Amino acid sequence: MTFAYSIYIIKGCESTLLYANEFRHAQQYESFGFYGRVSPKVLTFRYNRAPLELDAREFEVEHM
Repeated sequence: MTFAYSIYIIKGCESTLLYANEFRHAQQYESFGFYGRVSPKVLTFRYNRAPLELDAREFEVEHM
């Protein structure tokens, strides 16, 4: 979970894909702020289909 510039990962669940995803969310926070990232898009698309989550998942693959 990313909140602003803080990234929280459960011990034992670390992976390079997860780090890449969460770092991308930190970049998104920098660009859009918390409310721009979470906003109604999560409610509209659900989390896994929200545009910024899809962007973060593409970022995982591009940086591996």
